[in-house]
Amino acid sequence: MRFDTLGVGMTAFALVIATPALAAGIAADCSKGPVPPGSAKGEIAHRVFVPEKATLRISGGMEMGDDKFNDWTLKFSKPEGDLDEAMADVTFLVAKGKKPDGRTFREVPGDIDAQPKASEGLPEVQGWSFADDASDTHIDSVMTEAHSLQLHFGQRKGNTIEGSVYLCTSEDASAWIGGSFTAEITE
Repeated sequence: MRFDTLGVGMTAFALVIATPALAAGIAADCSKGPVPPGSAKGEIAHRVFVPEKATLRISGGMEMGDDKFNDWTLKFSKPEGDLDEAMADVTFLVAKGKKPDGRTFREVPGDIDAQPKASEGLPEVQGWSFADDASDTHIDSVMTEAHSLQLHFGQRKGNTIEGSVYLCTSEDASAWIGGSFTAEITE
């Protein structure tokens, strides 16, 4: 792990995640406990990731029996021209017609049966990914078994919403993001 580029606030976090459990390939549980202080930042493939922009939008929808949902995607990006040089995103479900305001979404360590549900058999967190063009890295929830998440939203103010995120993968996958954010809502 690289501790030299994380800054004072994140050095303590880096030391926490470098535990023997992580060395054995078991991710820490970021779905509970405190979120790292300060603005959202992290690492993708051992490269520092400090997003410059966060956006929240409805990205689709689905039905499960009589239940209808909107897919919402929160995206953190470090743009370079028209392309994202580096990004992280999380997609989650909210009942159709409702908003994520004031809600917390979690993905806990374990299989699909252990996950908080939007509806019977349907996890509220549908997926997440990290990408870094400079290192040609793509890491996502489909390919990475050990991960956990807590994502909290405050109340929207105009076309923005504040919140906090803490998403961790195993040390082998080497990606995480944690801290507070203000996202532009682009519904």
